[in-house]
Amino acid sequence: MFLESDVFSQLEQYELFERPSFRIARDISGRQTRQTVFYAWGRSWYLVLHRETSFHNSNLSVRFISTNGTYSFYPKTKYAELHTGYVSGSNQSFVLAHLEPYTSLLSAHIHMESDIFVIEPLSDYTSYIGNNSMLMYRLKDIQFKKILNKSMNYKSATLLALETDTFDVYIRRKRFNPIQLQRKLCRLTLVADYDFFTNLGNRNGPKTISYVIKVFDRLNYLFLTSKFLDDKHDEMIGYGFLLHEIVIHESWTADHGHYNSPTDLGGKIWTATSLLRVSF
Repeated sequence: MFLESDVFSQLEQYELFERPSFRIARDISGRQTRQTVFYAWGRSWYLVLHRETSFHNSNLSVRFISTNGTYSFYPKTKYAELHTGYVSGSNQSFVLAHLEPYTSLLSAHIHMESDIFVIEPLSDYTSYIGNNSMLMYRLKDIQFKKILNKSMNYKSATLLALETDTFDVYIRRKRFNPIQLQRKLCRLTLVADYDFFTNLGNRNGPKTISYVIKVFDRLNYLFLTSKFLDDKHDEMIGYGFLLHEIVIHESWTADHGHYNSPTDLGGKIWTATSLLRVSF
């Protein structure tokens, strides 16, 4: 099935399939799992997922900025929950996924031997709000040159954020010690600009918050499970971030060249590359 839209024009190949349902089961160790099966890319995918710890401050603050001023609150609602797992029947697979707590709506990266597959709800894209299909594509099918060289368009922002997963992921499972982690986590504030809020968040606060949390969890898991070498060449692992605050812009900032203004200092519409050069 072919659908004309910016997101599809940025993919060499993709497939759509019906939203899968999940069942709760326990693995051989007695740990609760969420399992689902669906058909795409010429095969059946049987995912087995375990809930993971999300490193968010217990007093996570969300701050909204608009022309009317600034207000903050401390969300009590549950947002997307981080899971890891594997593809049953595949010896070398790893799944990093998010499930919405009340609907089990799936977003995932599936690492196979030779490919990384990405699954997203098609409704994440503004043109397809209300569509129940799931979009699945390979990371190598994203046409990054098209995205980086064009004016910013957040219908493609999810794809752009996924480029970070081209790094190798350290997959061997390791239990995190909460006491040790307190000395290894750096507090982090994440900012969603007005374009992000409008196009990815559909001007919806909870949806924007959920997006930001997903991006944070993916990147943080990459840090937490990566090996680093210090000056003495000793291995360090478990270093990452604690999500302390989310800032969301509900309107443009008047200053030209500000990261939240519609244009750069020269009056040109931002590109992803030029935006990355801005000093905050």
